[in-house]
Amino acid sequence: MLSARAQIVDRSKKRVKANTELLLDGAIVGALQVEYQVLSEKLFEALFGRFRQEESAQVVDSPYKKALELRPSSIKRHAAKAQCVEQAEAHCAGHFPHYPMWPVAVVVYGLTRMLSFLLEKRLKRPFLFAGLQAEVHALQLVSAHEPLTFYAGVKSMSRNGRLCRMRCVASLGEKTVAVLKITLAIEAFDESDSPLGRRNVRPKGRKKGE
Repeated sequence: MLSARAQIVDRSKKRVKANTELLLDGAIVGALQVEYQVLSEKLFEALFGRFRQEESAQVVDSPYKKALELRPSSIKRHAAKAQCVEQAEAHCAGHFPHYPMWPVAVVVYGLTRMLSFLLEKRLKRPFLFAGLQAEVHALQLVSAHEPLTFYAGVKSMSRNGRLCRMRCVASLGEKTVAVLKITLAIEAFDESDSPLGRRNVRPKGRKKGE
């Protein structure tokens, strides 16, 4: 059975740090270190008050139930780029009440979809991957009405194709919204061995900011 636990390890007026763990039958299978910048309600309102809506979207389903609709605009061997072609408000319901903003988790979800897409185009064979180490820097809080651009690029790959370093970026125009740096372990995958007949993705790593 999967379970999760989290513990705050440091707190100040401006920062909060926490450690989180994902467990399978009591054994740790993933760990995440999180550091958030704390904004007072007054400062948050001053920065993002223009995005406030009196009526918030209702939380009906998981924001991950429906995949972000991404449209590739550039595909090369070492890099790929795509635009989000829908407003993300449905994916953000309940995260910031009355403020439809892109949550960091949803942005990272879009980035991992892009890196998976790029690896599929590059490897041209069934595979699965696990994140050995990851670091996320969230630099901007953006309205859910703003369409983001998602980029994934291969920084290096071992000769046997089993170890890969990637850098992924979410942006709004010229502004960088979030950066994901990740090291992946890649293995060949026989779809006939899976009852679902699909690729499995198991990211784990480190996340900073929101």
